[in-house]
This record gives sequence, structure tokens and C-alpha cells, in this order.
Amino acid sequence: MGDALITELLVCASMIAVDGDTVKCLPSGQNMRLLGEGVPFVSGIDTPEIGSHAKCVKEWKLA
Repeated sequence: MGDALITELLVCASMIAVDGDTVKCLPSGQNMRLLGEGVPFVSGIDTPEIGSHAKCVKEWKLA
């Protein structure tokens, strides 16, 4: 059989920016990548990460 399509409806009362490529949906707290295929943290654009998520000093400075 083919792959099952799993669809989840996420309703956001508001969104806040986490960093350059991620928003947080409130009140659920679900983080979502921007400009991807709808799969959080799997696809989309990638910008420098902030704080302890940065992989090196250069990335931290760019963020």
C-alpha cells in the first residue's frame, strides 16, 4: 500500500518569532519552520541560530 498521509490542523491565536526561520504558534507552543513543506524542523529555510543553538561563534554573531 502507499504511504499514509497524516494531516494535522494547527490553529494559532497568535505567532511569535523565535529566530530568523522559526515561529511559535500560541497557545499550543508548537514551533514551525518558515517556507518549508509544512513539516516542522524538516524542511524550509535555514538561518543562523541564536544563543546556545549556534554551532560556532561565527553563526552566533550572524544571528
